[in-house]
Amino acid sequence: MIRTFTPTDAMIERMARIRKELSPEREVVIAVNVPEVRGTLFTASDVQKVLDSQAKLKEKLPPSSMVSYTNSEIKAIFPIMEELELVRFAGIAWNYHDETIYIAKKKFESQYQSRTGEKWKNNGLWVLEEDVEYSGNWNELFDKYSKADFVSSHIISKSFTPPLAVKSSRKFQERYVLEDEHDKIGYVMQTEEHLVKYS
Repeated sequence: MIRTFTPTDAMIERMARIRKELSPEREVVIAVNVPEVRGTLFTASDVQKVLDSQAKLKEKLPPSSMVSYTNSEIKAIFPIMEELELVRFAGIAWNYHDETIYIAKKKFESQYQSRTGEKWKNNGLWVLEEDVEYSGNWNELFDKYSKADFVSSHIISKSFTPPLAVKSSRKFQERYVLEDEHDKIGYVMQTEEHLVKYS
C-alpha cells in the first residue's frame, strides 16, 4: 500500500515502477487521501491543486489499484478522531496512520472481491509513504523481509548537501527530487534498518 496526498510526477513514476517490478501475485494499493476545504487552513484553491496532482495518478496507474478516502470519512468511522484532529496541513489521515490504513485496506478488499469474485488473499501488508525511494528492486526487498516487519529507526533529517550526495548511490541521486522547484538544497531522512520478527 502506497499512501499519497499530493503526488508529484516523480512519485507517480516511482509508483508505476514499483507495480512493474513486483511479481504478479502482489497487489499494489494506492491509498489516496482526498482533500477537503478547511477554512483558511486549506482553501478551495488549495484543494483544487491537490486534486489536479491526484488526477495524474489515473493517467499512469489502473483505477483498480486505487482507493480513496477523506478526513470526514475517517471521522465518521472513528468518531474519536473528531477530538484528536490536530491542526496540520493534511489533517488526521497523516496524523493517525493506523485508522487510515485500516479504511484503505477494507475498501481495497471490497473492490478486489467485486472485481475478481474472490476474497483478497492477504499474506502481509507493506505500507509506504509516497516519497519513499529505494534504489534496488522492490520485489527483491519484499521477498527478503517477507517474514518480518521492516522498520526504519533512528531517523535523522540531514541536508542533501554535496558531501552527503557523494555517499548516496548513483540511482538515488538520479531519482532524488527537491520538494520545491526553487529549492537549491533539499533534505533526506537518514535511517537505519531494524527488523522486528513475529513468532
